[in-house]
Amino acid sequence: MHRLTHPPSVALTRALQAARHRVLLVDDDRELRGATADLLRAEAFDVTEVENGLDALLHLRTALPCPDAVVLDLVMPIMTGWEFREASSPTPPSRASR
Repeated sequence: MHRLTHPPSVALTRALQAARHRVLLVDDDRELRGATADLLRAEAFDVTEVENGLDALLHLRTALPCPDAVVLDLVMPIMTGWEFREASSPTPPSRASR
């Protein structure tokens, strides 16, 4: 018989956390970013919030594990969403896709 090393609630919580998808949320509007993060967390996503493209780029280059998805505002100070996309992608987007 297999015995649990943790109470069932802890084991279940760890299993759910392992299955959660990670989202990097990038938006300079604090209220909108907070509301969006709340909605994503309510759907069981693990959300990391940053306020501009440069912070997002630094997070992508240092975070382990990497996020599964990025929700990105396009108009931000410091580094726009488009600039982030160009800096983070091995293949630059075509002008037609803008």
